[in-house]
Amino acid sequence: MQQAQTERHRALDQLNELRQWVAWDWVHRPGKEPAKAPVTPHTWQPASTSDPTTWGTYEQAVQAATEDERGFLRVGFVFSPEDEYCGIDPYLI
Repeated sequence: MQQAQTERHRALDQLNELRQWVAWDWVHRPGKEPAKAPVTPHTWQPASTSDPTTWGTYEQAVQAATEDERGFLRVGFVFSPEDEYCGIDPYLI
């Protein structure tokens, strides 16, 4: 059990070092399911999952989510073809 926790912490540390983080918020669209809208954490402008210039650090994403006065922003990681990671979005299951 201890080794599994160590491996998980190591993986999270590796992800946290990457500049592939955004804040995000739900966008409600008439007649459609809500969608996740990425936000550039250091500018608060819309982000794009295909434009790395709109991503930020983990710390920036956490700060943006923390400073959101509405309390709606969340932190998200952008998976990219250039990295070795993959994952499942629990909000979309």
